[in-house]
Amino acid sequence: MTVLRVGPRDRYGDGGGFDVSHTISNVVIKWTDVDELEDQREASVSDVTLFCPFGADVLASDRIQLPDGDEYFVNGKPARPTSPFSGSKPYVAVKLRAVV
Repeated sequence: MTVLRVGPRDRYGDGGGFDVSHTISNVVIKWTDVDELEDQREASVSDVTLFCPFGADVLASDRIQLPDGDEYFVNGKPARPTSPFSGSKPYVAVKLRAVV
């Protein structure tokens, strides 16, 4: 998967588009939900959860490009759970959302 991060803005506040920041390997993709919008709109909402290796650099302001080329917004802050038994942080969970 590819992380797209907001680039710098110039002194006038222009720019700031999404640029390729880095890639993350060994990611598990879980397709969680697809909702068809019933109020006469031609769209659907897709939710995806990613399980990334420990230490993955993902921010709430990033966009993610999956291997199929589709881009998703990070939906909320990435979770870095801690094991209650060992204290280790085994993965980073990232929820994504796309409205197509």
